[in-house]
Amino acid sequence: IIESKSFKLYLNSLNQTPFADTASLEATLRQDLSAAAGKAVGVRIRSLKDVEREGIVALPGTCIDDLDISVDSYAHPRPELLRCDASRIVEQSLHSHLLKSNCPVTSQPDWGSVAVEYRGAALDPASLLAYIVSFRQHSDFHEQCVERIFLDLQ
Repeated sequence: IIESKSFKLYLNSLNQTPFADTASLEATLRQDLSAAAGKAVGVRIRSLKDVEREGIVALPGTCIDDLDISVDSYAHPRPELLRCDASRIVEQSLHSHLLKSNCPVTSQPDWGSVAVEYRGAALDPASLLAYIVSFRQHSDFHEQCVERIFLDLQ
């Protein structure tokens, strides 16, 4: 039996580790967990889209997680990454499941989802995703992170 806290720590050790695809991640998990359990372990990773199709409530609007972005710094949130087109006024909802910060007390990773619903200058979705991902090494509670996102988007 693999204890849940150990499993969580193992999964968190993979943070920011690039994998070629989902199958590569599944193979790594299968190999490592089988070794730890002493028996063959099956692993199947399901996307949030798959889970949402099964009736779990989805966040409003468009998910921006699959946009092609490049972020080279995770040291602190970078509001300068945010871009908008002031010539286009829109009403839209965007969301991401990739918000991650570190607990300021334990330094453990804290993952979450964030939804942005607004009316105003058209926000570039890729710039919003890059901004959200820039929180990766930031130490703060998600409540403060969301407040900061709100203020940076004003």
